[in-house]
Amino acid sequence: MSDSELKEIIQVKELIEEGKVRNALKIVLDLEKRNDISNHDLLLCKLLKGRILCRTTQYPEAINYVNQVLQESQKQGDLVSYFDALLILAYCYIMSGTLSKGETILIQAEELFEKLEVATEIDLREKESYMVRIRANFMALKGDSPPHLAQKLNERALELAKDSEDKDLKITCLINLSQGYHFLGDYDKAIYYAKRSLEVPYPPWLMWRLGILIESLLCKNDIVNAKFYFQKMSDLKGKDFSDGNLSLYTFMYCEALILKTSLRAKKRVKAEEIFKNIIEKGGEVNFQVMIKSLLNICGLLLIELRITNDIEIINEIKPYIEKLLKYSERQQSYWFFAETFLLQAKLSLLTFDIKEARRFLIQAQQIAERLDISQLTLIIFKENEDLLKKLDSWENLKERGAPMAERIELAQLDELIETMTKKRIVITSQVIEERVVITKEKKICLVCKSEVSKFSYLCECGALYCDICARALTNLENVCWACEIPIDPLKPVKPYTEKGQENINKTKKGNKKK
Repeated sequence: MSDSELKEIIQVKELIEEGKVRNALKIVLDLEKRNDISNHDLLLCKLLKGRILCRTTQYPEAINYVNQVLQESQKQGDLVSYFDALLILAYCYIMSGTLSKGETILIQAEELFEKLEVATEIDLREKESYMVRIRANFMALKGDSPPHLAQKLNERALELAKDSEDKDLKITCLINLSQGYHFLGDYDKAIYYAKRSLEVPYPPWLMWRLGILIESLLCKNDIVNAKFYFQKMSDLKGKDFSDGNLSLYTFMYCEALILKTSLRAKKRVKAEEIFKNIIEKGGEVNFQVMIKSLLNICGLLLIELRITNDIEIINEIKPYIEKLLKYSERQQSYWFFAETFLLQAKLSLLTFDIKEARRFLIQAQQIAERLDISQLTLIIFKENEDLLKKLDSWENLKERGAPMAERIELAQLDELIETMTKKRIVITSQVIEERVVITKEKKICLVCKSEVSKFSYLCECGALYCDICARALTNLENVCWACEIPIDPLKPVKPYTEKGQENINKTKKGNKKK
């Protein structure tokens, strides 16, 4: 490669570190088309493209692309590029919810790290910082260890990055710490690390960092300081931080959050209008901002439902759930895929549709267990148990036509939406005819949404189930969810009972032992 081309690669790295990913991608795409570029430098270009896809949360695209880069780096015997590709892959799998595969790749990277030879000690520490941060992400999502252990790893990642000149690396460590403590409910520490991120003189992600700080302040009901930092956002509005539309929609989102805290109805209406405006912009909006805006709309509609007792508002919520489905499927984040079934189960309870609620819970639990997400599995298991304990309470509410406020409280819907707004969400819709067709064509299980291989059950209506889900449903109720005919004609159809739930739990435990 010529000196000028080498400078282009350096320029791409600098642009990525500055947050100017669109400009960086343009240069990379131009370099990929050249015929006079060496195999080594072409590999570097492809790694940079993989980083860009990862950074812009295009995880499925990044996974497909970086897998090719991984093979090429292996052919060239380039251990450093191979290691970098492993980290990108591990991060994409973990952040999209495929935790077991992500960890397998991460372990490969951790083993390879001991053999790496890089130019400087700082380069090595930067790579280790990124690797440790990915391990922290995995532990936080998996939930097997004490929750603060992941934060200890994030602190270790920050320590490794302290001598680095890569400001983006430092800021990412600080943001991870802030968001991690926010998720744990330790808003004081979340605020501390968000403020530290603002001390780094680095324009990219500035509005985003302010937004993270404002959210934690609002969770502490510190509206005065939230408004103070929102004024800082207002002063920065319109400036080019090379974040694309991120700055604009982060500002709009925070403005709506501030308005939402008001007791005045007209300000709440204004907040709802802003959230709707964000949602209508579609693909222009950052994924997290879009998802949180959709959840906030659902939350505002629930407040209206509680006050007016108008059951039609539930139908207003459903289109937003469908939009959550659209955006979540694009990301393939299975943790949230399962968690949203939990949301839909609670919504079903408001109309006393216990059967539908139970099925959404089954889907959530099957997905969580298939992906071996122990923390989420435990949450959903407790929700199943809670529903069983409250069956009489729901029957009582139904008999006396209880107001929506009581139903929302018993379903604990507010708490779930508050939890879901703290992270990226992936949603799926209930079983409908179109879904049966899709799952049949793609060989996807109707319950857990995994790809069906080897043993499966295909109903007469075309609905497809993996072997584990088919056996679990047979033990629980023994009917196809699409057409209601028995799965096993030799066994009786079973109503939803506590004993039936015990049977499905026994089936799951048996599968784990195998």
